Amino acid sequence: MQGYVKVYQTSVSGKEKTLAIVTAGDVIGEMAVFGQRLRSASVKAIEATEVVYIPQQRFEGLLKKMPALSLKISEIVAERLRRTNRQIAQLVNSNSRTKVLYQLVNLAEISGKEDSRGILIPFRLTHSEIASLAGVARETVSKILHELEAQGIIAFDNRKMIISNLDKLSRGNFSTSLEL
Repeated sequence: MQGYVKVYQTSVSGKEKTLAIVTAGDVIGEMAVFGQRLRSASVKAIEATEVVYIPQQRFEGLLKKMPALSLKISEIVAERLRRTNRQIAQLVNSNSRTKVLYQLVNLAEISGKEDSRGILIPFRLTHSEIASLAGVARETVSKILHELEAQGIIAFDNRKMIISNLDKLSRGNFSTSLEL
């Protein structure tokens, strides 16, 4: 895969929860190989994206012929599970500010590209999408992002985020007037 896709679930009431942003080189749809026949999530491209589709039977045949591929898929699934466990802990045990900061750091680590100004998140995310990732209200994200921007910790260029001080962001070491 090349590009960026959003993995999400939609509740019965129609509310969308973003589970992850998947980047170049990642695998999607692999759970069908492990016995789950129904989709657990949907995906949507958030920028121009190229994907390679391998029908399930063909993919299963490749796994049988290429044990190294099976191992690589297992590693990918294990890393995704570790990431999900960290995300669950953040969603359950953190305040809104920490949840947003965690997601910004996570986006920088997974998708960020070095730039002369800092770390560029190479795709556009709306405040609503960041809120969905963090499990907080959009208004809360807007306030936090505005404050981070005012303090020079993040900036925006053509609606793409630049994290100018990842260390400060990851430590949450900056003044805040927000009570979240």
